[in-house]
Amino acid sequence: MRKISYRTEHLPMRRKPWMAGIAVFVGILAMSSVSHASQWCKGQVTSVLTDSGGNVMVFTTFRQDWLQVCNITVLWKGVTTDVCKSWLGTLTALRLAQEPAVLFYTEDTACSAIASYGNAPAPNYVAIDTP
Repeated sequence: MRKISYRTEHLPMRRKPWMAGIAVFVGILAMSSVSHASQWCKGQVTSVLTDSGGNVMVFTTFRQDWLQVCNITVLWKGVTTDVCKSWLGTLTALRLAQEPAVLFYTEDTACSAIASYGNAPAPNYVAIDTP
């Protein structure tokens, strides 16, 4: 019987299919973190108001100025009226309970420097902060 020997340096490397998926995921993750930063702004809601036009605004400890978050009568910066009414309820409950809120923004502006009043960007979500 003839002995067959293989030299490993000439054999093609067997790739595992899941490794390609991981490489793609890591690449996308790296590109998205470079091109876009997000802010989770956390603080007390000290005041909530709704004006005659339906604009919902909050005064928070992280901004120390009024921020519009939505409008209960018309679509505002992509936030629907149903979502806005839910946020108004959440923000009012947080104000009454004196519990912190989290407003998530996709802008890379610091929470303390977000534009005020109607110039503020719309948050992507409003959350009750949990310990």
